[in-house]
Formats: sequence, structure tokens, C-alpha cells
Amino acid sequence: MMPTYLDVLKTALQGYFGCSATPGDKLAGLLEVQESLRAYIRLLAGDSRMPGSKYIRFVPLENPGKKTKRWRILARMSEAPLGHIMWSTGWRKYIYAPLNLTTYDSVCLAAIAEFLAVETIVHKAGWKKS
Repeated sequence: MMPTYLDVLKTALQGYFGCSATPGDKLAGLLEVQESLRAYIRLLAGDSRMPGSKYIRFVPLENPGKKTKRWRILARMSEAPLGHIMWSTGWRKYIYAPLNLTTYDSVCLAAIAEFLAVETIVHKAGWKKS
């Protein structure tokens, strides 16, 4: 079952408003939540850009026995590997680990950031996409 918008908002806001958070941390958290919710809304709307972009694609990897998912990022034209997406327990979100000597433009970086935001929300909300 898909989480409601309010479930996703609650999940996205958790942890940003602890009593020890500085105003700068709270602002950064709100900006991240805003971007995450925009990405989630695009996912719900069936945006054809999700997942991936004109230049890159996200390929799910086997991760048997694990609660989190992993992906490989490939260049669409050459199928060259660019890096991996995996869960980071330290950051408590999905992160991107680029391969050495890979370069990106703003379009590819935005697609990767959007993918990370959506998958982090999906994971934290406990909803698994089919």
C-alpha cells in the first residue's frame, strides 16, 4: 500500500526539529524536505523522468538478506558504469558513491539527487515500490 502525502511529510520531517538543532540546521532540513516532497509528487504523477534522466539510468542490484536496496548508475549511450547508490547508516539516507574520474553536469547531478531523495522517503516510509 502506498503511503499518504501526510505519512510521507511526517517521515521527511522526522529528526529535523530536535531541541539541539540550530536554526541553520532547521532551514537546511526544511529545504531538503521541500525537494524530497517535490520528487515524491513527481513519482506519484508518473513523471517519465523517474527514475533516471536522458543521460543516465539506475539499475537495481541484488542485495539478498538486506533491508535496503542498491543500484548501479550507467551512462545511457555507452552503458559505462558511473557509480553506485547504497544506504548509509551514518547519514540515514541513500548516498551516491561515484567511480573515480567520472564527471557530471547539472542535469545528471539533479537526477541523482532526486532519485536519492525519493528512495530515501520510500525507505523511511516503509513502502516498497513494485
